[in-house]
Amino acid sequence: MDKKTVGGHGIKVSSDADYYYTYTWQIFQLGGQLISDGDAYIHLKDTTLPTFTAQQDSYVASSLEYKWAKSVTWDDIKVSWYDTLGLGHKISQWRETVWNPTYGLQVASQYKKRSQIDVYLPNGNQVITWCLMGSWPKVIRQGELTYTDSNIKLVEVTVTYDWANAVGQEGDGPGGVVKADGTHTATVNTIKSSCAKDAASGIFVSPSERQ
Repeated sequence: MDKKTVGGHGIKVSSDADYYYTYTWQIFQLGGQLISDGDAYIHLKDTTLPTFTAQQDSYVASSLEYKWAKSVTWDDIKVSWYDTLGLGHKISQWRETVWNPTYGLQVASQYKKRSQIDVYLPNGNQVITWCLMGSWPKVIRQGELTYTDSNIKLVEVTVTYDWANAVGQEGDGPGGVVKADGTHTATVNTIKSSCAKDAASGIFVSPSERQ
């Protein structure tokens, strides 16, 4: 059997498949704030992506167990940065949207914002955008100090959110892949904030984000 053939039906694996790698990504928007060149948030180390889990319920009838989804959970993501000058101030500002020593806990609408993670092919094309609805910093770890090594200190944030949605972005500039309708798929250079709160984006408003 041909090594590129799967099973016994002659289905062949494409030799020119495009793969998404663990290093071709960016965080375009965090807690409602766009990240730009020179921003302290740009010095990312790694992040996890949203994980969907459906809790189930069931009943037994005629010796069979019937199952269905009763609730949905989206697991928190973890983002880590190499600590650079200015990052501590940015993280403190973000934390103060949730709690500050003067006024205590803030109203949810003040800190539950949208975050956007873009994943793309090594050539910068075929961008998949993850929109995290109602996201906010749940845990902030400022890192550890030691005299035993000379590594760069890391800052880690656990981001919680209501739910997430993954969409393919459309681009209006050159590059990417031209579709049958004449539009271009987005490239990393033409990426936009596709997690905006408007009906045209096809992204719904989470109840906790409503003013």
